[in-house]
Amino acid sequence: MDCDNEEVQATKNLKRKKKNKCEFKKGDRIVCINEDNHEELKKGKIYEVDEPNGDFVYLKGCKYGYFTFLFRKECEYCKGRSLKEIDGKSFNLKPTAGFENDRKYNSWIMKSKKEKRAGIMILTNGSNGVYFDINYCPICGRKTGD
Repeated sequence: MDCDNEEVQATKNLKRKKKNKCEFKKGDRIVCINEDNHEELKKGKIYEVDEPNGDFVYLKGCKYGYFTFLFRKECEYCKGRSLKEIDGKSFNLKPTAGFENDRKYNSWIMKSKKEKRAGIMILTNGSNGVYFDINYCPICGRKTGD
């Protein structure tokens, strides 16, 4: 009976190894979602992948390798040119009841280095618009403010 259990366990481990192929590539920007009591990691901070390696990922500027489940890929809507700037991908607003499609809306998340919080910019017909502050990305939940 022990042999059967060992074979079953070995099969499960083999399947797990195939499934845990590293989803990150060298140069990817990834976000820490769980510090897990590591001194070098900060939740919500963006890191660059130096070397992916199975269940582990090595980061630029860090001494150690970390489990991949501590990270997720950077959101395309709240990414930026640097860690302090955000210039994300445009997204569409959904119409509500009674909405007349007489204007074209364009919206995106933005933040400059000098600002403490990011905001969502909404332009109508490419010129007039409104802006409001946000503390978290509405798409992925990443903290965008200080």
